[in-house]
Amino acid sequence: MACLIKFPDGTNWYVTNQAFRQLVDDYAKAFPEDRDSRRRLELGWAINGIAMDELPIDVRNNMLSALENIAKGILAGNLRNNFHEIPNDDKHYGEYILVIRKLLDSVERQNKRLAT
Repeated sequence: MACLIKFPDGTNWYVTNQAFRQLVDDYAKAFPEDRDSRRRLELGWAINGIAMDELPIDVRNNMLSALENIAKGILAGNLRNNFHEIPNDDKHYGEYILVIRKLLDSVERQNKRLAT
C-alpha cells in the first residue's frame, strides 16, 4: 500500500505507508507543539494521502512549511528516529532518506511556483 501527497502543480509524491508513518512520527517528535499539521499528516496516513491542491491556501502553505521543516531536519540528521534503534538497517534508512529528499525537492518546487 502507498500514500501520496498531491501537490498544487499536479505532481505527486508517492511513498510506502511505512515511510509516511515514519514521517508522521518524526514530525510529531520534532514539532510537538504543531498539533494542526501533525493531525493533518496523521489523517493523510490514515486515508493514504493528502490532496494539497484541495486545501485552503493558508492551510496548504502551513503544510508546505511543515513538510519543508521536517524534511530538512531529517536530511540534516537532526532527528533521532526508529532507524537509529535498528542495528544494521542501512538499506531501509537509505531508502527513507531518498524519499525524504524527493519530498523536499517537491516542496521546494511548489514554494518557487507559488512565489511567482
